[in-house]
Amino acid sequence: MKVLVLSAAVLLVAQQVCSAPPPFVHRCMQENGVTGADAIKFAETGEASDGMKCNFKCIMMEAGVMTPEGKLILSPMLEHVPEKIHQAFKDCVEIEPSSDLCDVAFRHNVCLREKATDFYKAMVAKKHQA
Repeated sequence: MKVLVLSAAVLLVAQQVCSAPPPFVHRCMQENGVTGADAIKFAETGEASDGMKCNFKCIMMEAGVMTPEGKLILSPMLEHVPEKIHQAFKDCVEIEPSSDLCDVAFRHNVCLREKATDFYKAMVAKKHQA
């Protein structure tokens, strides 16, 4: 299955953009009823179902870039992304806290999509090539 989640932070922390996604990505997608088409839709339009939002959370928790309290951890995010987009990641870890961790993860991805649009779209498209 060549589908991948749209979370730029998690995908990039988990593996280099050119690498296959780690197994937990597919597990999170299945658990949350998310498809590759959902990932592409979010990358292109910013629209996401509740399942997609919780998929972000699942992946970010599994990748170790989000604590159980919803705090985002910057250092592992920066390890596998080009330096030219580091500032976008730095800006996007400053998400207002919430008890809804799916919402925190979603807002982080919305921020990344807005601040590093071309990178985000290219990363998702690359993971969904035939």
